[in-house]
Amino acid sequence: MHGEKMLSFGSGENATELAVKVSTYCQGNRLYVGLYNQGDAGLEPFSNLTVNLPYLPAEFNEGYINWNGSQNLLEFIERHQLGKVLPEKGYSGYCKFAKVAFDLNKLAELDPAGMEEYRSQYQTEKGSKVQKKDGIPKKDKQPKKKEGMER
Repeated sequence: MHGEKMLSFGSGENATELAVKVSTYCQGNRLYVGLYNQGDAGLEPFSNLTVNLPYLPAEFNEGYINWNGSQNLLEFIERHQLGKVLPEKGYSGYCKFAKVAFDLNKLAELDPAGMEEYRSQYQTEKGSKVQKKDGIPKKDKQPKKKEGMER
């Protein structure tokens, strides 16, 4: 299994062993958490734990989980102490999303390289002189001096 730490999803005979992978979404650079199972050729996608809702508020360690039919995903998060389900909800169209504050140290135990990359990207973006909103650079708000117009 290539050294990945596997967590049990489900119970009894229907339990599946899954690896947790951390990354970012391209739009908004939000936290991505994915679940992967062991296939014949290595790890294969099983499910996205988070969904990207870049227009809704979220802290560095927070993500949204699809509420519709995802009670087992929320149970997985709680059982393995990956984070805490927050009282806030997100909405998009007819779908409802639970907001989760993830334990970044726990995610780092499960996917050290992915978590290091996520933290590094966040620090780079936060330290950048170009302010960004949802991953799109904002124009500098300083008015430019027009040459020849000084007094």
